[in-house]
Amino acid sequence: MNRSWILGLILLLLLVLPGCKKNAEPAGTLFVSGRIDGDTVDISPKTAGKIQEITVREGATVEAGQVLIRLTSPQDEAQREAQKANVINAERKLVEATAAAPARVSSAEANLAVSRAELVRWQAELKQAELDAKRYPPLVTTGAAAAQTADQYQTRAKVAQASVDASRKQVAAAEAALRQAKAQTEQIASAKADLQSNRADLDRYAANVSDLTITAPIAGTILTRSAEPGRVIQAGQTILTMVDMHKLYLRGFIPEGEIGKVKVGQKAQVFLDSNPKEAIPAEVIRIDPEAMFTPENIYFKEDRVKQVVGIKVLLLGAYGYAKPGMPADGRIQIGKP
Repeated sequence: MNRSWILGLILLLLLVLPGCKKNAEPAGTLFVSGRIDGDTVDISPKTAGKIQEITVREGATVEAGQVLIRLTSPQDEAQREAQKANVINAERKLVEATAAAPARVSSAEANLAVSRAELVRWQAELKQAELDAKRYPPLVTTGAAAAQTADQYQTRAKVAQASVDASRKQVAAAEAALRQAKAQTEQIASAKADLQSNRADLDRYAANVSDLTITAPIAGTILTRSAEPGRVIQAGQTILTMVDMHKLYLRGFIPEGEIGKVKVGQKAQVFLDSNPKEAIPAEVIRIDPEAMFTPENIYFKEDRVKQVVGIKVLLLGAYGYAKPGMPADGRIQIGKP
């Protein structure tokens, strides 16, 4: 009686235990478990300002280039407007220098030519007057010429000498005027440099104002919103965080002894806990360069002391219903065992 009961119990165990055994992984695959994750992008301003408007909330889907945040900064806006006036003033000075300089040079050159011609004429007059002044005194002595005539030539020579001296001064003045006019021509280069500098400052101030409007750097989904309108924000301070939902991946860990079987580019399948029967095509895109102890969020302490290597398995589908933070399992195709 007892023997029959024991045999029956053994038979019952043989029937029940196979059904309780966990399904083994298919040959040529490696199991990995983890969570869905994605590379996030923090949205922050390049310059400080007061938040005027945030156009999106958590969960919103946005396109690249879409306006997300508008800030105000009266200081930056005032600097831009003041610099616009500086640019206009620099442009006016350049126009004046460009228009006036050639005319001044031409006028100075003409004046110098006239002064030199006048000097040459008076030098010729002086030469003739000096010859006459020397020739008439002997004639007066012999009675061949009147003394009054000799005095007139002496006076003419003195006048010619004075005119030569005056002409030389006029030539010197004309040469100085020409040098000054040419120097003013060089001011054109200075005016151009000044205008270029002012335009560069305007571009910088305008860029600061433009940076007050913040757009989405990528297409994706807003994960967090860390500030509200009315708050003064500093440069680099995160306001929104977003992720590209088309580039989500399974972040999992492989035991150190198994990592040699895994290679970047291997095909895989990912199964979400929310829909465990649907296989999402995937691909191994990263293997961490160093091993680590199992993360602390593993439930059993004895498992947390094991050395593991982190991997990323990129999802090639499931757009729209795979979300960061979802638990998921993966099956990597590693080839023949």
